[in-house]
Amino acid sequence: MLIYIKPECMPHYYDETGKQVRTNQVKQGIAYTADGYLLPCCWCDAPSTRKDFVESGFYSESLALLNNNSVVDIISSTTWKNFVDIIMHFPENAPRCCREKCGVNNE
Repeated sequence: MLIYIKPECMPHYYDETGKQVRTNQVKQGIAYTADGYLLPCCWCDAPSTRKDFVESGFYSESLALLNNNSVVDIISSTTWKNFVDIIMHFPENAPRCCREKCGVNNE
């Protein structure tokens, strides 16, 4: 059973008690896809994971790098903020690749 997600793409996470834990480094950087979009990391950029990120809005035309002035515009969007909220507070609703690659189970 998934307890929490310790995302390698963020500098902190919330453990099983809900306490925020800081990490010293980000191991996975933001991925830039071949079709011009940003994803939380390269593990998210696979044919098997695309559906989760399309449904979450990451492939919205408004989030294409070409349609923005900066990366900050994209990662401060509602879509990205919702992703962080899900990862931190509702890990069971996170994309499958996040649960599989960064999830912490009680098993």
